[in-house]
Amino acid sequence: MNPGGPPPPDPPIQDGMFADGAPADRSLGWGPLVSTPPQTYPSRTDGPVIFLPVRLESALAGYVWAATTGDAAGYLPCANAGQPGVIAGGLWRARLDTAYAQRISAVDAVRRCRSFPTDRLSGMIGADAPEQELGSLDELIALAAR
Repeated sequence: MNPGGPPPPDPPIQDGMFADGAPADRSLGWGPLVSTPPQTYPSRTDGPVIFLPVRLESALAGYVWAATTGDAAGYLPCANAGQPGVIAGGLWRARLDTAYAQRISAVDAVRRCRSFPTDRLSGMIGADAPEQELGSLDELIALAAR
């Protein structure tokens, strides 16, 4: 990074090992493996939220939501949807992660969810699904719990 310059302090490899204990020579192993979740919108907000219903077949599976300020978003499964409602959240969260990486506001990311095709595990949000608003995320959590 700085040809001809002094070596950086605390080089990342010392005595053939990275700082996390992984050997630099991969024939000796990989060391501790860790996964890092993708960066995404915060999952809490104190303000109002907009939300759209996610349907599996004709049943309500959950809600994709965003803070009206555009800085938080997520997916909430409906309690009466059971495990299918929880599973449906995987793809919706991945879509929100992608939107976050593209620096799309949370509100626009949720609105964009209407354009995704039906998925047999994640369901769909109808193009004509009404966008609704509640005063807080806690109100939406209570709605999903019914």
